Amino acid sequence: MPLDKIEQINPSRLVGIWHITENLDQLLQLITLTERQREEMNLYKVDNKKLEWLSARILIKLMAAQFDINFEGIEKNEHGKPCLKKSNCEISLSHSYPYVAAIIDKTKDVGIDIEQPKEKLQKVAHRFLSIPELDFIKDDTLMLCKAWCAKETLYKIYGLRGLVFSENLLLEPYDHTNSGIITGNIIVNGRAKKYKLEYKVTEDYVLTYNVS
Repeated sequence: MPLDKIEQINPSRLVGIWHITENLDQLLQLITLTERQREEMNLYKVDNKKLEWLSARILIKLMAAQFDINFEGIEKNEHGKPCLKKSNCEISLSHSYPYVAAIIDKTKDVGIDIEQPKEKLQKVAHRFLSIPELDFIKDDTLMLCKAWCAKETLYKIYGLRGLVFSENLLLEPYDHTNSGIITGNIIVNGRAKKYKLEYKVTEDYVLTYNVS
């Protein structure tokens, strides 16, 4: 079972990574699905999306078990945010095939994002970065991927639609290192809330999640 890792960030928070190497039948042996859940999975026509959907649920199930939570599935609230059924724990999911990332916290809002650095991010940078952020990042694809992951993480923490990434989600300058902290701000109606986001760069992906 290619569970990459489950890491305890603090007594109430876990982060997990799954590296998908299995086929669909192998993953289905690791989890029991209801008929409705199978129908939900089969809405995806591309096999890779089905693999992501399945491995995310297997990963969250394993993480929930570490908190003695009985996993009964994942549902979305009215804002489209994933939630554990019959649990008050907060979760967030992300995938960039063949990797899936998840975070779970017993009480506090969480966000996570995983992405593989790709040149295509350069084409959309002006859509999600502010002018100061563009000036800071320039044409560095890895730094751009960190920014994308960080803003996706902030968006998931906020949990509501309608945010403009270049206006409501702003990042303070960060280092050109393979691990560290990005300070992000969620700004809504003139009020800012600051978050510390941990980032990790590997040969295969960039990962960000909130630590506070």
